[in-house]
Amino acid sequence: MTRILIKSQLLQFFSSSFLDKKSGKRKSQISTIIINALTVFTGIMAINAGMLKISKELILPLHEYHLEWLYLLMISFLAIIVGTMISIFSTQEVVFAPKDNDLLLALPVPVRSIIASRLSYIYIIGGTISTLIMIPGLIIYYFNVQISVKSIVASVSLVVIVSILVLMFATIGGWACAAFISSNSNKNKKLTNAIMTFGSLAVYYYLFVKITEIFGQVMDNAGGLGEKVQSSNQLIYLIGRAISGDIGLLIIIWIVVIAVAMFLFIIFEKKYLGYITRQNAREAKAFDVGQIKAKSLTTALLFKEFKRYLSCGNYILNCSFGTVFMMVLSVFMLFEGNDIFKLIELMIDSEINYVPILNISLICIMISLNTITAPSISLEGRNLWILKSLPVSEWTIIKNKIKLHYIITIVPVLLFDVELLVLAKLDLYVSVMTILITMLYPLFTAGLGLFINLMKPKLNWTNESAVTRLNMGIIAAMVIGGAIPVIIMMGSIKIIYSYQIENATKPLMISFLLLETFAVAGMLVLLKTVGVKKLRKIY
Repeated sequence: MTRILIKSQLLQFFSSSFLDKKSGKRKSQISTIIINALTVFTGIMAINAGMLKISKELILPLHEYHLEWLYLLMISFLAIIVGTMISIFSTQEVVFAPKDNDLLLALPVPVRSIIASRLSYIYIIGGTISTLIMIPGLIIYYFNVQISVKSIVASVSLVVIVSILVLMFATIGGWACAAFISSNSNKNKKLTNAIMTFGSLAVYYYLFVKITEIFGQVMDNAGGLGEKVQSSNQLIYLIGRAISGDIGLLIIIWIVVIAVAMFLFIIFEKKYLGYITRQNAREAKAFDVGQIKAKSLTTALLFKEFKRYLSCGNYILNCSFGTVFMMVLSVFMLFEGNDIFKLIELMIDSEINYVPILNISLICIMISLNTITAPSISLEGRNLWILKSLPVSEWTIIKNKIKLHYIITIVPVLLFDVELLVLAKLDLYVSVMTILITMLYPLFTAGLGLFINLMKPKLNWTNESAVTRLNMGIIAAMVIGGAIPVIIMMGSIKIIYSYQIENATKPLMISFLLLETFAVAGMLVLLKTVGVKKLRKIY
């Protein structure tokens, strides 16, 4: 039975791209294979390029001090962190909140078989990511050390051990996320999703900064760090020796990893059934008619958009990069802003100052990372007809989706603007123009994402992640929205340097504002004409 469930889970994993979930018919195999192959190839190349660069920078100082074991430990640590972070949310969704749990539990299927089938999916995701990170690091490793049978056995074992550790950490993390969600009342579920999403982004950022700091310390002081680890932490040193070719120690590590994995599996098996049958319990509450408050149609639609946004963690996570990025940068600028601007002043010619244009362009690029409207029509799904049947015009529906995007984007933009202008000590004219330009640009990006989604909506999804994850529409909105300020910035700098124009900031900012005003007006007219007609025809 376990083998059948695992086979079923794997078939679902590999065949989901080839099957239309609404009609049950197979999609065009050739186009689907080509798209999937290009996506996988691009991802693999990006990971390989990044890991090869990191590995080359790490191996040189460590190899000089014969600390190859420390290099393998660091590559393994990186693979475990990245694989776990990517797998946690999938674990929470696939293992603890799948839609077919009730069906499986009604069958004479052992709980152990259900768990094994769920975890096989997570093992594929986490194991694939960790392996893709490990392989470039091992290739660089073998270019700098002597290849032997022991080192090859140790490397293969290391890849498998890392994938098992990723599975264990992802399962524990997913369990913690699921427990956190289920422990909150239904009233706080949307807020809980938002807190978890932004908390996860904060953890990602902290780990990124910490890993970068550790790698920098290793490259600056490899010898001293290796001696410190070897003298103060014998356990880490022994693990390093094992994965670099000590077969005896490697066998001990295998025994420990297998024992811990079996122990966790036994605990998980005992707790799993009680957990998944308890987490869907609902507390009965008496209905109070006094809680109902009347709202205008426009306010009610905007409120509905906010509830949709806050109820979907994937929506927040995948479509609010700009908001999170500006909030993080705002905190960073509070502590390091003065030093950064002093450095910029030393690097840039005071007679030809293009810093204001550079600031505006960078803010607009961050704004383009918000793609909240890009999946907003698709998120209505099969219930779009309900929204269209309300006594409101299509233009009102479009305006409220744009309002949601604008409100979520403009708050961190204004905070970042004020902080940037205070630290940069710009004059009143430049400050006002900066605020005006950066306040207008979210309207353009909101309209752009919505128009792209109107042209090709996807309404036949069964899971919200199908339309909120990075897809062609979201990527197109992000790329186009980010390319425009980049082109304007490069063109402005080229004009300044080609013609050696002094005090060119003011006319360039006026041109930027006028161009942006026409673009926003054109986008709104396009939505009010073509967009309304398209929304009217969508069923």
